[in-house]
Formats: sequence, C-alpha cells, structure tokens
Amino acid sequence: MSTEWPIIVQDIPGKGKGVIAARAIVPGELVLLEAPLFTLPSDYDNSAVLAKLAALTESEQRQFLSLTNCHQGRLPPPLGTCKTNALPCGDQSSSYGDRAERVGIFLMGSRFNSSCVQNVNNFWDDALQKISFRALKNIAAEEELCICYTELFATRENRQYKSKLGFGFECVCPACTLPPKEQKASDARRTTVGRLYGEISQCGNQPSLGLRKVKLVIQLLKEEGILECTGAIYYYDGFQFCVSCSDKRNAKQWVRKALEAETLGRGPDTSGAKMYRRYMENPSQHMAFGLLRKQNLAGPDN
Repeated sequence: MSTEWPIIVQDIPGKGKGVIAARAIVPGELVLLEAPLFTLPSDYDNSAVLAKLAALTESEQRQFLSLTNCHQGRLPPPLGTCKTNALPCGDQSSSYGDRAERVGIFLMGSRFNSSCVQNVNNFWDDALQKISFRALKNIAAEEELCICYTELFATRENRQYKSKLGFGFECVCPACTLPPKEQKASDARRTTVGRLYGEISQCGNQPSLGLRKVKLVIQLLKEEGILECTGAIYYYDGFQFCVSCSDKRNAKQWVRKALEAETLGRGPDTSGAKMYRRYMENPSQHMAFGLLRKQNLAGPDN
C-alpha cells in the first residue's frame, strides 16, 4: 500500500493486478503523481528497450520484468512488456488524431486497468516530467480506479477488438456488458460523438449550428457517463463560437465550464487552464473575436 497516495495495488479477480481506493476519493483529487522508470520515442523497437534496461539498477530491472506482458510468443519479452504497459507522455487520442511523441513506463501507473467508463484520467505533466492520475468522479473506498486504453468513440465490437489485440483482454466494464438493446443505444451515442467531432470543426461560419452540435455532444457524453474525461474541448468549442459573434456573456459561461473540466481531469496549473482563465477575464483576447456578425447565441445548459 502507498503511504503517500490514497490507492492500493492488489489482485483483481479476472484482471491480474489493479488499483483500488484506500478511502473515499473526490472528483479532481490527485491520486498518483509518478516519474517514469524510463521514456522512449513512440516508434521504439526492442533494441531501444534493451538500451534503457541496461541503464537501470538490478532492482529496477526486476520491477520492470514483473509487469504484465500480453505479447508473449509474439514479441521479444522486453518489447512485449513495453507494448503492454507504456503510457503516453503527452496528449494522445485516436479519437481526436493526437499522438504523443514519447511514451513512458510507470511502475504504479501501469497497474491501472481499463474501462470504457473511466473514473480516472491520466495526464503527462511536461513541466514536472511526471504523469498524473486524477479522479473524475466520486470513488468509494475499495472501488477500482480505471483509465481507458482504447478509443472511447467506437462501438463495443471495435473497442473489444482493440483491447484484445493490443492488451490481450476482453473488456468487462459497465459499457461493454450492457444488455443488447442498451448496447445498441450506447454504440449509437459513441459513434455519433465521433462523427460530430469532425462536423463541429467545419461549422466556423455557422456558429448557431455549431453550438447546437456542441450541446448534442455534451448530452450524449453525459448519457454515456464520460463527459468528465473529454468535455473540456467541447466547452471550448462553445466558447469559440460565441467569441466569433462577440457574445461575451455566453462566451464566459462556456470557457468557465472548459476550465472546470480541465481542472477536474488535468489539474489547475496546465497550459489549458491558464488559457481558459485568461479568456474568462477578457474573451476579446481570442483571435476569432468579432470575426462574424454580432449576435447572441446561448450558454451551456447547466
């Protein structure tokens, strides 16, 4: 058990090692901040892993080799262990087309299992050169803490394929074990969010339409229980539509929600949080301010 963080690493039935709450945890709470054992370029190979291992102490090498390797028989053991456990050192999302330039091995962080309704967000703090894990929701004592390994905005079938191929497990999270009728509705919501993400970016000259799509995405994310982990970018979209029309009052409401979401999942001192605070004070600082005819749009629903 960690003496510094409110988490315990222990065996989870059917999952191997996992992380559970040592006590009740509140939304936004930092549950782990960890430096990497080592980092690698995202396109690393086995030789690069071996070079990193050679620089470790014997104790560190043993800890690395104790991590799960779901690629046994297919990849060399060091490479397979890295492929199973590496976490991005930077923004990464297949849903949004982001890919971190580096990945890291984290002895504690690698113990978080996956859920398509995650209750924890992992974020690489470039200033600290550490990875942070923050609670997205209220987490009860002894409840498991999970991040998400796969693409959120895909069908259950596609998510299962990627988790099996990349990590050797079949996901049994709440979103992947719904009854057939509810599963179909969940799949529709998630794929609709993925489609709307691209459509919103093309609505720069149609702010009213863009804002309606933003509100629809937010509602769908709420229904799926994943608004907390991805809402900031959509609140910021709402802000940008409003500033383009010189609608300062509603723009401030949208960017306040973006700041709340950013702080919840990543912390109060990120570059994104600092930017949102600046725009809260003066929305007209944004480069898109006043690009379109002046009109009043709408703020977030709550």
